[in-house]
Formats: sequence, structure tokens, C-alpha cells
Amino acid sequence: MRTAPPALSERARCELLLDAANGIAMQASAWRQLIGGNVHAFGVDRVPLPERERQSLRAALEMIATDYKAALRTLKPQVDEAALSSVVLTIDGRILATAMPGAIAYGIWRFLDREDLGRALCHCRYRNCGKFFFEYRANGTRGRPQRLYCLREHGELEDTAAAALRMARRRKEKKA
Repeated sequence: MRTAPPALSERARCELLLDAANGIAMQASAWRQLIGGNVHAFGVDRVPLPERERQSLRAALEMIATDYKAALRTLKPQVDEAALSSVVLTIDGRILATAMPGAIAYGIWRFLDREDLGRALCHCRYRNCGKFFFEYRANGTRGRPQRLYCLREHGELEDTAAAALRMARRRKEKKA
């Protein structure tokens, strides 16, 4: 008899959803854990989130990362209805979604319902990245968590690009 994989924690479930929003194609087993049902990979190792659902998810996450309270007022009523109509919670704590939109709605609902997850959501400001991530402390240090860039290198690259633009603007002003 095949045993089911252990139930995911709320944070792990949200991290899988962030991976999907960031365009990372997940293994069918990860999708099964996220959705709780059968995902047919049809002979491929990794399955991406369909583009329409990915863009919808990214728009919702952007709203949550930008203004949590506004997202709570705007998205919560819509997501409550969608998640509750197509998601079933089993006795052992597993979540079964009847369809992909239900699983996505449930994930967004968790970001809105759990303030610690919603407020920790960030969007990388590096112009060539745009990934969603949870805030983190650089190298396990104490102090303010990092919320602007998903990687330290992205912050350095963005600072370099901004410095080049500032210098070009100054040179142009001096000529004028």
C-alpha cells in the first residue's frame, strides 16, 4: 500500500505557491502536495503553472506585497468564495482542491488569513528579477530583515545600475 506524503506546513505550501508564481516548474509530486489530488504530468518531469493562472497569482501577490491592508479589503471576499467553494480539508489536515484555481485561491487566502505570511511577502525590486520571496535576515544576522531584493547580489547590481544612471544625469546637467 502506498503511503501519502506528509501534509505541508502553511509556510511550505505558500513557498510552493511562490515558486509557481516565479515561473519555476514543479515536480508532479510537489503539485500533488500543494493540491492534494492527482496531477497528471504526462511523461514530463516538471509541470509549470499555466500562464493565465500564473499572471493572476502574480497580480494578487503583488497587491499583498505592496499594501497588505488594501489587499485584505479587496481580495479577501473574492478569494474566500473561490477557495471555500473548491477546497476540501480532510480529517488528517490535507487539502484537496477540485481544480487548480481553487488551490491558487486557497494559497492567496492563506497569505491574507495569516498576517505573518502576508506581511513577510516581498517582491524583488531588481529590474531583471521580479521574484516573490519571504523576507529574510542576511546570513542569519540580527537586525532588520531584508525585504527589497531576493538576493544580496541583486541589491548590488541595482545599486550599480542606479549609480550609472545618476552619473549620466549629472554629466548631462553639467553640459546644459
